Amino acid sequence: MVPSLEAAAGPANVKEREWVTGAEDFSYYGEKTPSFFFYLGGMPKGNDPAKAPAHHTADFYIDESGLPCMFDIKDKKLYYHIYTENNILVKEVKDTFSILPAPEIKFAFSIKGKDTLADIVTPNRTYNLKKYVRDTTQSDAVLKPYTGVYYCPELDCKYGIVLNEHHLELTNNKYNNVKLTLVNKDHLINDYWWINHFVMTRDSKGNITGLEINSDRTMHLRFNKIE
Repeated sequence: MVPSLEAAAGPANVKEREWVTGAEDFSYYGEKTPSFFFYLGGMPKGNDPAKAPAHHTADFYIDESGLPCMFDIKDKKLYYHIYTENNILVKEVKDTFSILPAPEIKFAFSIKGKDTLADIVTPNRTYNLKKYVRDTTQSDAVLKPYTGVYYCPELDCKYGIVLNEHHLELTNNKYNNVKLTLVNKDHLINDYWWINHFVMTRDSKGNITGLEINSDRTMHLRFNKIE
């Protein structure tokens, strides 16, 4: 598993630590099948790991800069979504909104060139977001390189991506096909809750070599393109 983690996060970002004597119910899974336990880092960039507050302390902090945030309009109301959290945005002044549960958090929208930007301003920090454009007008020639069979060595399973009536679909023997939307050249999204975001991987020439699943509960799960 360590080589898989290093391939996903980079060798410099994977560290083996000394054993600890803490108790964890996960060990019961290890009685049924070969298992291992790992910590996923959430420390803000630039902090010293040796000085970072430990879990279950008042100062423990997870950097949320990687959270996907979506906005949509339903029944003439503007909503925002972060994973399973959903709230209505309430307009305050031009292009600035807040949410009822936490009015101190502001959502400020702006246009810079061709990009739509959103700043989420909290009492402690500001998150800068840039809109993904869901362009569904790509030609078959643009979509064709994404098609193929993708294999995950960790799960020992395969998914396919096929071109059907000018759009991409995700296929699997156990599930119905689901439409894929090309957000930009390296990002595909879909409606499967556990694998709803694919990040494409490429070689030095730009050819697609595989994909990573980066979703709610699954991050950096690598699939290699084998066909």
